[in-house]
Amino acid sequence: MQRPLTPDELLSWSKSILEEWSPVLEVDDESSHKLFTKSFCDELRFFFINVELTSFSRALVRDTRIHLALEKIADLGGGWPEPFVDRAGQVLDKIKQDTGGIDGLAGGLWDEGGSMEGCQEVMREDGRRGYLIELKVGQTVRKAFETGDMGFRVGDWWLSTAAALRAGIISSIEDFITTDGLIAYAVVMSGDLERPGATANETVLYATEGASRQKLMRSYTEHKAVRILRTHTLRSPLAPTAGVRYDGLYMIRKWSVKLIELADGGTQNVLAATLERIADVQPELAQALRHPVPEELAEWVKFWDEKENMVKSIADVDTKRAGTVLGWLPGEDPRRDSGIAGMTLPIPRRASQPS
Repeated sequence: MQRPLTPDELLSWSKSILEEWSPVLEVDDESSHKLFTKSFCDELRFFFINVELTSFSRALVRDTRIHLALEKIADLGGGWPEPFVDRAGQVLDKIKQDTGGIDGLAGGLWDEGGSMEGCQEVMREDGRRGYLIELKVGQTVRKAFETGDMGFRVGDWWLSTAAALRAGIISSIEDFITTDGLIAYAVVMSGDLERPGATANETVLYATEGASRQKLMRSYTEHKAVRILRTHTLRSPLAPTAGVRYDGLYMIRKWSVKLIELADGGTQNVLAATLERIADVQPELAQALRHPVPEELAEWVKFWDEKENMVKSIADVDTKRAGTVLGWLPGEDPRRDSGIAGMTLPIPRRASQPS
């Protein structure tokens, strides 16, 4: 069916082109023979027909990143077949004509459409930091109280947990578990939370035995999948080099309570929950491990270059404004995310550290 593409469809195409297909083609020339099947080429032809029927504004182009995707295809060294290279160039010309040009389209990270839109970092008098997050129209934190992937894709990536909350995949930047008090819907892995499992699809979650056990156990008994996100502060070979990444759905397969020795000589009961990635209904973890891609890393560098200039005193913001959520980040020790700071657990080393 020939029709203009919706913003969600444009964004989906952009992600597939930028994050799935182009990286493969740039690394391995032989992959083009496997990728460009007849059905795939037919699908691409329909995409170009429909994208040419779409009217573009600068905001639509910026929010969907479709210009970046088309630039990848139009790159003669990108591995795309010549007919698609030519079509991508033609659509880029159309977009420039519709919008009056795409120079300077990126805008600021905190501007409308930017990766940190609606996320105001704040600081208390004692130096603790957090975020005042302006939710999208009609959204509440309860949006995250849903099982399943909620339409998020393996490899979706954010600059911070505040941006992930605003996207709707988690409900809190303070608690590493997204829960309505009954079951767990998502877990943000950071610090010492993760240990390797027995297989490539398994991971072991370490958390304090009390409240964490109560939240996770009902997901275990009711066989509910949880969304797993990993942050760059996670001490694990699976951690992203920057930001926060969605790695897919996991089931809690078993659990036990372990007695752990603390650094001060005391002991603490810790929940060790074995999670298994659901491999047959979602892309392989390797797709997530590609992130952050170079464009995302460039945003990360910009974020850290600019973030200190964006911080406001908590006294200077209206924390009671409708449609906002205030949350405080864990302390400087990322292990505080899990409530298990001070454990004398062996810390797995990353295969490589970000420069």
